[in-house]
Amino acid sequence: MPWVPVDTEPAPQAEGAGLGFVGNATQLGQDDSGASASESLRLNQWDWQQYTLSTDLAAKLGFAVTGGKSEHNARTVVAEFSRTRVEGDGATRRRVGVATRLVVQVSGLSASANLSLPVIAAEAQVNRIEATASLQIRGFLGKDLGKLMPSFSAFDVETYVKLLEAMTALKDSISEQEERISPVVLWQWSDATETVTVDDRLTVAVGTVWALSCIQKGWEVNRAIGEYKDIEDAVAHDAISRTYADLTESDDGQREPNVAEQERARTLLDGYKLRGGVF
Repeated sequence: MPWVPVDTEPAPQAEGAGLGFVGNATQLGQDDSGASASESLRLNQWDWQQYTLSTDLAAKLGFAVTGGKSEHNARTVVAEFSRTRVEGDGATRRRVGVATRLVVQVSGLSASANLSLPVIAAEAQVNRIEATASLQIRGFLGKDLGKLMPSFSAFDVETYVKLLEAMTALKDSISEQEERISPVVLWQWSDATETVTVDDRLTVAVGTVWALSCIQKGWEVNRAIGEYKDIEDAVAHDAISRTYADLTESDDGQREPNVAEQERARTLLDGYKLRGGVF
């Protein structure tokens, strides 16, 4: 059975390698009830990793994501050091421990953009992309932690260096000062049955093919949705929007696909044509 967020709608699959959880999950931050500093000795899983999330998934997982809507050319990059343990062996499991995270939200990306943090910082400094950053500490106590936070400023190379130095200092403190660890729940999973119906899955397929056909013709996304046969089919409309988001650079729904985007849609259709609702 797939893993889905606890008490939330199923989240889309995260992008990129090195993801800090298996399947789909929800991020939490409450105190681990009954935990004590001595429990830090049981935090036997150590991880230092970087992973990339689509912005809508990052929002569902509770990361600091700005803006009111997800952009197809936006990503959230997370660098994380954690020391944890996994609890539960039934339908619900959770990861408990301490973590420090550098969360960087990036927008204005090209499809082939390098998403390593040093490159993001350099690109942001010369205004080729927009980037915002936050430093998060979970499950570690101490009044001196605020001193590790850099002053508020735009995310650029200098800020990146300061944040990386803070992450390294926090990593060393977590490793050496176990008495300051107060474990919290960082992630929680639940096994659940598949919730997508056969009808919805097939409707997504039809909506995707319709979107590819419209991109090939050079239609903007608003026209593609407006001329879809069923004006109340939210599942199909969502599939159309996502296909346009994946294949085109339009942000406002009104820009027509360029020649390269039309050609890519034509290639994906592999010679098939949609005429009068049938192939």
